[in-house]
Amino acid sequence: MKNIFLLFVILLLSLISVINAGQYYIVEINPGAGRVQSLISQLNLDAVNEGLAGRVEIVADQADIDRLVQEGIPFRVVRPLSTRNIPDYQSYEDINILMNVWHSYYPDITEIIEIGVSTEFGLPIYGIKISDNAADKEDETVVWIDGIHHAREPMSMMSCMVLVEHLLTNYGTDSLVTLLVDELETWIIPILNPDGYKYFIESTTYNPWWRKNQRDNNSNGQFDYNYDGVDLNRNYDCNWQNSSSGSSDPGNWTYKGPAPFSETEVLAKKYWVEYLRPITGITYHSYGEIIYYKSGIGGYSVPETDLINAFAQQMAQCLPQLDGSGSYTLGESWGEAPMSYYWMYQKAGVWEMLVETGIEFVPEFSTAQQVAYDNLNGALYVLERSLNGPGIRGHVASAFDSSAVQAQVKILEYWDTGMAPRLTEPTFGGFNRFTGNGYFNLVVSAEGYESTTVNNVVVGDAWTEIELNPDPLSILPITTFIIDDDSIGASLGNDNGQWNSGERIELGFEMTNSGVQVSNEIIVRIQIDDPYIMLVDSVQVLLPIEPDSIREVLDAFIFDISADCPDQHQFDLRVSTSDSFGVPWESVVGITVYNSLVATDYENRAAIPVEFALHRNYPNPFNPVTTITYDLPEQADVQLTIYDLLGRQIKTLVRQHQNAGQHLIIWDATNLSDESVSAGIYFYYLRAGDFTATSKMLLLK
Repeated sequence: MKNIFLLFVILLLSLISVINAGQYYIVEINPGAGRVQSLISQLNLDAVNEGLAGRVEIVADQADIDRLVQEGIPFRVVRPLSTRNIPDYQSYEDINILMNVWHSYYPDITEIIEIGVSTEFGLPIYGIKISDNAADKEDETVVWIDGIHHAREPMSMMSCMVLVEHLLTNYGTDSLVTLLVDELETWIIPILNPDGYKYFIESTTYNPWWRKNQRDNNSNGQFDYNYDGVDLNRNYDCNWQNSSSGSSDPGNWTYKGPAPFSETEVLAKKYWVEYLRPITGITYHSYGEIIYYKSGIGGYSVPETDLINAFAQQMAQCLPQLDGSGSYTLGESWGEAPMSYYWMYQKAGVWEMLVETGIEFVPEFSTAQQVAYDNLNGALYVLERSLNGPGIRGHVASAFDSSAVQAQVKILEYWDTGMAPRLTEPTFGGFNRFTGNGYFNLVVSAEGYESTTVNNVVVGDAWTEIELNPDPLSILPITTFIIDDDSIGASLGNDNGQWNSGERIELGFEMTNSGVQVSNEIIVRIQIDDPYIMLVDSVQVLLPIEPDSIREVLDAFIFDISADCPDQHQFDLRVSTSDSFGVPWESVVGITVYNSLVATDYENRAAIPVEFALHRNYPNPFNPVTTITYDLPEQADVQLTIYDLLGRQIKTLVRQHQNAGQHLIIWDATNLSDESVSAGIYFYYLRAGDFTATSKMLLLK
């Protein structure tokens, strides 16, 4: 009987292939058939849901159907994916305009940010940040939400935009929404795959079921629908090499790309997540009315499993099925695959829920709207939990200078081998982890710092705040500069202890190791950018220094001062010291060159500012040097850092305790390795005591 059935199916499908070559179908597979689940992965089938009434549905073309027949897998062709017009769905351009409209109406609580560009056509990927004081980077918990990994899933974008609309239009009138906006940073990226989505919208009469981006896989300069493109949700670095989830065949709809994170769309998400360190997130897809999430590793549960299960269950109860018969089902996963929600949990330590919205890819627009609004309460649940906890949150800051430390924070009761410890974010050293109620033990570790353990942290029904201040293993600030301007040895001057025009000066220093461990080999660098000053020696390598010991280094650096240097000419020395595991120390030292013998400190001559301020850099745009000025009304620990558009730290220009006054620092468009950076937009971030400010600048080349 089975053979007769298969013969009938083969004859039927042969007829279909003649009539509809190149056609795609929704095909239902019987999940009770022995090897079906493993064969879905082995055959790299485009499984679209495993949640509708216990069925497994795939998108299949004739070749896929032939493979099902050959493997003896029972199936049913549900319907063809026919070409159709989709005029009501908003385009990529429409969504970008709409986000800018929202920003124009709510400029204080929104910021439009280009998080990256698409792989093939370089289209901007825009996100909207929603928070009070959205233009500033504040010390707040972050939640990440995105849509359109797959081009054919417009409901994922619509779910994002419904949340944007709800948060903005209810701010100031709804107490919960107001609290969510004031206390959280919510990052929403409606279209992560702009190349693919544009093709989906613009190819409605030819191939409206496109899934991938538009990478030119064969580099022939044209788009080949049967070969090009990468499945972005198979391009993450989580068992990319060995996982059967994702194909190595460029022509397959689940092609995982030439390498993990080869696609700039996925790479943009990686960079921003690693910079922002969100506590949780949602990645919207369609379809299936199911929530997929990772709650274990390598096929096993972990100490967090029960917590994550409860979180997902509560979220699912907020999501009604379209027919009103119940709520979304759960797709708990313990395996490994190169998908977003796997990578977010296992590599970034983020609880991400993959929500399969609706019961088809492209329903009527009114149905899609209903599905998007039905998903709103699930998103609000995630935001409210992120706001209220319970759990442990706080900061890791150096015991030396209170600067933020990028550290690993493990809650021992919720950690196991293979899990990603929660990492602090770089700006404030902040971290947050969900827990249950009870007593918990923390271990904090960071390169260059002593490991810190905190026992018996009590958590009730809200967040428990904790501040951690590890001791650096070595701290190597230069405490004193020694000017040698006599006429002996390499120096050539008048021996008055000043910087004078026409002199050759040897500059020495004293350095103290204020840490708890003997330093390794120390590198000291000095940089200047001034037409009247030539730095002959710029690097010194020193032997290790014991803790609480002082090392005097005489005549370390040689400077030639031009004879035509103007009187009271001012310039800056940028000084840095570091060893292989200690805390880098950087300082900007203001120097004045005189023709007279009267010494004046130009910084102390300035009036004391009345408030903290970060001024616009000048010039802006610039190439390649710009000056950043800031005001300190009082002494403060100061850190001034440059970031690129993806949030990556480029260089720390200042990190020291400074006196009150106006300070300036020059940036020459180089990174931490003193390599020139590329043209583009950069951010400079100032933290002085409790004051923080951020501004943009444009480097031209």
